[in-house]
This record gives sequence, structure tokens and C-alpha cells, in this order.
Amino acid sequence: MTTVSESTEFLEQLKAFEGRQIGPPELGPDVVNEAMIRHWCDAIGDTNPVYTDPDAAAASAHGGIVAPPTMLQAWVMRGFRGGRGRTAQDELLRLLEGAGFTSVVATDCQQEYARYLHPGDRLSETKVIESISEEKKTALGTGHFVTTLSTYTDQSGQVVGTMRFRILKFKPAARKAAASGERPRRPRPAVTQDNAWWFDACRQHKLLIQRCTYPQVPAFDYPLAVGLIELEEGTRLVANLVGIDPGDIAVELPVEVEFVDHDEDLTLPAFHPIRPRGA
Repeated sequence: MTTVSESTEFLEQLKAFEGRQIGPPELGPDVVNEAMIRHWCDAIGDTNPVYTDPDAAAASAHGGIVAPPTMLQAWVMRGFRGGRGRTAQDELLRLLEGAGFTSVVATDCQQEYARYLHPGDRLSETKVIESISEEKKTALGTGHFVTTLSTYTDQSGQVVGTMRFRILKFKPAARKAAASGERPRRPRPAVTQDNAWWFDACRQHKLLIQRCTYPQVPAFDYPLAVGLIELEEGTRLVANLVGIDPGDIAVELPVEVEFVDHDEDLTLPAFHPIRPRGA
């Protein structure tokens, strides 16, 4: 059982990380550029012409192309390559994990912008651990909120924006069903626009069967002879049946595999009735 003094000592250990810088400043690998701005706008669906249209941007108050402010982090963001070595943040997370706060979830992100960025700007990020909360009880479990503050400066050292990023490091709460001995709920099926009608009918205790009335596909031969094949090894698979009239197909018909070369790029297994030896 954790005592009050132990909790106080642990919180003091956590608080000692506040204000510590997370590694050296990180320099963005590329300058602000129109190509990356365009890709961002395409992905996000941002159609503001001052980001991508040189004429519209020139006629605006900006006098030329500017980057969407929300791209602030993108100009310096690192991938999974690492590069900072062991940092104060790594030490903090290890301390929390050692105390049982093994799970993590991002809770919020706040950005503030000092000015618009223009093509040719090159940003650097300085990141510090701003604050660590006392132990908090949440729906996910008990844990500590950790907030980091990133300050972004341009090539002249002027601040262009800041970002606060907050995570919760927590001990997962015990599931009520498990604690009470109740059986967990059955996993929910994936309901889509195409199959919702079937699940709606089930809730009304109706069993509906879909009938396909779509046009035939020219690449296939009709009627389609398709069977559920049970292999001697116990595995089942769905495949075409060939070498037999569809009207002669019957349950427990012995079949064997053959491979059909549909074209130079596609070969698929199909099954035909077992032929007499020598045939």
C-alpha cells in the first residue's frame, strides 16, 4: 500500500523535471516551401488561395504565398529515427512507467502563432517539460498529465509560434465486468452502409437474405459454379468448380485441385471432379 509520504516523495521526483529542456534545439530539415504547403492543403482539403495561388496571395495582405499556421509543427517534426539521444522526457516516462503508469494517451494540443511563415523561412524547435500534474483520477485510470512546451523560432531567432502538447500517463482502470465476474459483451460487428439493413432486420427478429440483381461481369462465365471446398487437411476455401455441368454439382462431391491460368498475371486454384485413373 502506498503511503502519503511515498506519494509526496514520488510527486517531488516528478516535479523536478519541470522546466528541463528536452535535448538540444531541433533544426527543421527543410525551409518552408510551396511544394510541402500544396501537399498539406491537398491532404487537409484547405482551399484558401493565399496558400497555393501566387496571384491571389500577391493581391492579399500577405503580399505572397504563406504557409497554413497549423503546419507549424510539420516543419520541424521528427519521424522515428530518433536523433536526440536519451532526453529528460525519456527519463520522466521511465520513472512513470516504473511506478505502474504504463499506458499513455494524448489529451490535447494548443498552438499559438506570432506570424505567418513564408517560403524560405527555416524553423528551429526548443522543447521543455512545462508541467506535471498531481495524480488524477480519470475514466481511463489514475495517472499524471505531462505537458511539454515547444517554442519555434525562425532563422533570425525570432519566435514564430509555440505549441503545448499534453499526454496522460496512467494505470489502466480495471474493467468493471472483469472485477464483478460478469461476462464481457460480445464484440460489435463492423456495420457499414451496405450491411446496415441486415443488422436492422435482426433487431426486429427478421432474417433477410440479399439477392443480387446486378449486371453480369463480362470477365466471368455464367452461371457461376462456386463451391465451399473442404480439404483433407481440414481447411475450407471458396473456389470455382470446373469440368462439370452446374446441374450435376452435389454436396460431398469428391474433387481435386487444378490451377487455371486466367492471363499472364493471374493464376488461381479451381476444383474439378476426381477423374478415373488414366483419364
